[in-house]
Amino acid sequence: MFGKIDDEKAFKLLKQSFDSAGYRYEADDAHLALRAMFKGNDLPILFESRVYDGALHMESVLRFVVPKDKMQDFVWEINKINGNLRFGNFVMDPDSGKALFAYAYLFEEAKPSEELILQIAHMVIGTADDYDGRLAKLIQ
Repeated sequence: MFGKIDDEKAFKLLKQSFDSAGYRYEADDAHLALRAMFKGNDLPILFESRVYDGALHMESVLRFVVPKDKMQDFVWEINKINGNLRFGNFVMDPDSGKALFAYAYLFEEAKPSEELILQIAHMVIGTADDYDGRLAKLIQ
């Protein structure tokens, strides 16, 4: 919009950031999407990032599906957690039971640095890792 950086350049910067950190990932250049696995404390962390509409969207997908009979308790718990988070939020799709932690960074007016991209990615991965074990216990 303001000419600082477009989606394709932001995606290239995202990949450069992961390359600089030595992270292994799969990139889908056609859809400006990136996926990477990280070892968590409780469960593995699936990190996904997409660039669209002038924003860098980062998600840590929780490695379990919430059964229908546990969804109400799960949603209550993520609402409590979200109330204490400074950035991002946990969400759950009621149709699929898929849950994740999400954060988006708007870059239309400011080009993000590699350092900032990695800091956000670490926050997204770390926050999911901090809570995924606790959330997984709710559905057992």
